[in-house]
Amino acid sequence: VRARLFGHRQTKEAATDKPNLPLPRHISTLPLPAIRLGCALVIVAFLGMEILPFSLWSLAVGAVVFDLGVMAALVSHQTIVNGLDPQARSRLNGLLMTGAMVGVATGAAIGSAAWASAGTLGLYGFAAAAGMAALAVSFLNPPLENTPMTRTVEERLFRAPYLQPRPGSDRPLTVLCSLLSRADNTPLTERRRAEGHMLDHAENVIADPAAEPSANAFEGNPNLNFEHWGEYWRKVHGVRFIHAEEADDRTLERLLRYDQLHRFAPGPTATDAPPYRAPADEQGRLWLTVVGHVEPYRRPRWDGIAYLNFASLEDVAVVLGNERVREKILPEDQAIFRDIAPVLSRQYVIVPSDTGNEAITLVKLHVRNPTLSRDAFQQWWLRDHAPLATAQSKDWARRYVQLHNIGPTGPGQPLYHPQGSTIDGVTLMNFVSVNDLEDFLRSPEYKAIAGDEARMTDATAGEWWTTIGMVLVNRIAPERATDLGA
Repeated sequence: VRARLFGHRQTKEAATDKPNLPLPRHISTLPLPAIRLGCALVIVAFLGMEILPFSLWSLAVGAVVFDLGVMAALVSHQTIVNGLDPQARSRLNGLLMTGAMVGVATGAAIGSAAWASAGTLGLYGFAAAAGMAALAVSFLNPPLENTPMTRTVEERLFRAPYLQPRPGSDRPLTVLCSLLSRADNTPLTERRRAEGHMLDHAENVIADPAAEPSANAFEGNPNLNFEHWGEYWRKVHGVRFIHAEEADDRTLERLLRYDQLHRFAPGPTATDAPPYRAPADEQGRLWLTVVGHVEPYRRPRWDGIAYLNFASLEDVAVVLGNERVREKILPEDQAIFRDIAPVLSRQYVIVPSDTGNEAITLVKLHVRNPTLSRDAFQQWWLRDHAPLATAQSKDWARRYVQLHNIGPTGPGQPLYHPQGSTIDGVTLMNFVSVNDLEDFLRSPEYKAIAGDEARMTDATAGEWWTTIGMVLVNRIAPERATDLGA
């Protein structure tokens, strides 16, 4: 998306600069003690075989202890290597095993020479000395938690109370509203996959995400994918996106607001809205079992929205055209997102927020009636529908925003997306709680809003769902209503 927007051709170096996906917590704590234990077992094994009287039993026990030590050290090193870059595990593990085999061959040659010159004393002494040398090296190296492999950068938030915001403008802002789907194993017949997205551990695009879920470099366990994606997007990707690496990099100052809107599966959706229903028989009695009565799940097209506010289109280019974003965030996007549909929009704040931090957002994707032009629909939506929606939602909604799509409508243009280009507008309506949203959707007032929308939109082409909002950047407070006459 950013490459198409800014004419950036991804270099080979940028294409291979893959993100540091989450490392297992045990990497910084377990391997080093296990390696040292393995070295100690090797030392004990060979010293024991030399000191104890020779017998088949002492030889067998010594061999087992030696093997345990070697395997403990080898597996621990594999854990470290596999944690360095999850997308290059095969190559790194191959490099490790090559080094191990070279070490085995070298040790065998030296051991044979020691045996020939000094018998068991020479052989066992050399092996014990090698174990002692390895143990010493493990203490000479810095602790794993202090190495680049496990070093982290702490999140710096750009919102109150961490910065002093400035009053908002009554002019429309430029918003990049990017619809996101997670990198999962859904068949291509059910969910689109953007070009270059969904990578395996060798950094190649996965031809068929459903064929082998474990190939997914981001998360190979389908049972964990949704949870892992939500956590990673907020707790890692969010930190990376707003982290300025250079002290003189001031491009992020042009990003006025950045919210992550995570689709909240238990919240109301267009396919399952209040009042909710439980399966029952013709007399209204609950079934003894729900087996055979559970309706198929109808999932929305998207899993979330990246909501970025700018003063102008030029600022969009400055922030997303930054070298750090192009070379480090774009490759990360290809690993964690299955698809990104950017909707470049002009924002109209109909009802401004008092706090800038309402937790619940109702997201509605509007597609106009085919008989209308985009301009005609947007004029009706802003001039006629907005006053109605404001009046009818005032007892529940704490913020009401319209995003008018001003992006491309044809292939080959910057920011074009085959699904995003069909969306004429996006409603963001904020609530204090899910209960307030559910009460609003059950009310006669909402029915009046929905009825008015139905006259001018294609309900089969649009959708709506509930999100949990997380604000990472907000330089605007207080927010002001947009002057519609400006």
